[in-house]
Amino acid sequence: MSVINKIRMTAGAKTSAVIFGRTVSCAVGSTIDVAEQDADALEAQGFLRLGVAGPTSQRPTYPPNASSDSRVAAPPVGYLYLDTTLGKAIRYSGSGLWVDLITGASA
Repeated sequence: MSVINKIRMTAGAKTSAVIFGRTVSCAVGSTIDVAEQDADALEAQGFLRLGVAGPTSQRPTYPPNASSDSRVAAPPVGYLYLDTTLGKAIRYSGSGLWVDLITGASA
């Protein structure tokens, strides 16, 4: 079974919302990881989208929701990914290189 990346969200104007018949809550200063459709609904209700989150093995090879067309071989330069294996935010700097958002070291 493959791992699916989630969208990391945090409380913004609201700390709970009802989406698709479910109540979703997030304490101020905490984060939750949700499916993309849930993230869209939460964002519309005042939650803040932090970025795509997932393990190192699932780093994107092309932007989310893009065609898998072979001409689109990598995320755009500057793409932010919240790597749950490493426990840190990383950024794609081009040529297959991911770097730690804080230190600038290869990740």
